[in-house]
Amino acid sequence: MTDILLDTQENTFFKNKSKLYLCRNNLEYLQQKIRIALSFQKGEWFTDSNIGLPYVPEFDMSKSDHRSLLTACIQSRVMAIDGIKKLLSFDTEYNDTERILYVSFMVNTVDGQEIEYKTTLNI
Repeated sequence: MTDILLDTQENTFFKNKSKLYLCRNNLEYLQQKIRIALSFQKGEWFTDSNIGLPYVPEFDMSKSDHRSLLTACIQSRVMAIDGIKKLLSFDTEYNDTERILYVSFMVNTVDGQEIEYKTTLNI
């Protein structure tokens, strides 16, 4: 599969001397798909308002049932990506004072490769 390679540091297209690059392999493509899937909030994508994670500003994220709801949404979104076969591990930690949810997980691809992914979500 191919996609334009993104620069994860600047959140822009990866380019060098005005040339755009494509993902070099399936693993890089899937890592990028995970990143994109977790970066949208529901209703934010103008062509399909169902894409993305639910926006939960009114929830008290210090409550475990609210975190469980968001965790289930994240897991479901990751597993819906073509090429992801199995969720191997999943962990979250919530920082109440900064309202940040730390998410880390490992998935197995259909090619038998493993992807370890860590991100933070500002809630």
